[in-house]
Amino acid sequence: MSDNLSSIAGTVTIQGDGGSDLLQLLDSASTTADTVTVTSTSIQGLAPAIFNYSTVETVKLLTASQTNDTINILSTASGTQYLIGGSDRGSDKVTIGNTTADFEGNVFDGSLDSIAGPITFLPDPNNHGDTDVLNVDDVRPTADGCCPSATFPGALPLDEK
Repeated sequence: MSDNLSSIAGTVTIQGDGGSDLLQLLDSASTTADTVTVTSTSIQGLAPAIFNYSTVETVKLLTASQTNDTINILSTASGTQYLIGGSDRGSDKVTIGNTTADFEGNVFDGSLDSIAGPITFLPDPNNHGDTDVLNVDDVRPTADGCCPSATFPGALPLDEK
């Protein structure tokens, strides 16, 4: 196997069954940066193909290219464990909960309400000194367009240094 998903086109559908099904997508031979979108039913951006899945107990996604990859996790399926890893050589960004997948554009409208399955972030296994970033966005604006009032024990307000 070449560990490069870029030659897969069309739609791939994986239907699990009872027991312990594993959907593993490895793209370590890719030489281009990936922007991947994960939802509770599909994975897009690793290849021209869309990977649709259901009734799978574990999804293991390793972009693992030698470039800077972006993984946006918009929703996860209940009863499915997600193992998400970036590359061995590259500064990768994983964002969980942003509904528009635009964390870089300073669009903070995310919600963790659609995150129903646990996510484990797997950092660079060989610690090549690259910087991976994990963003978690659960800041939905209120009806008047402002920010929700929420407190997080131990966190400083944004205006404090």
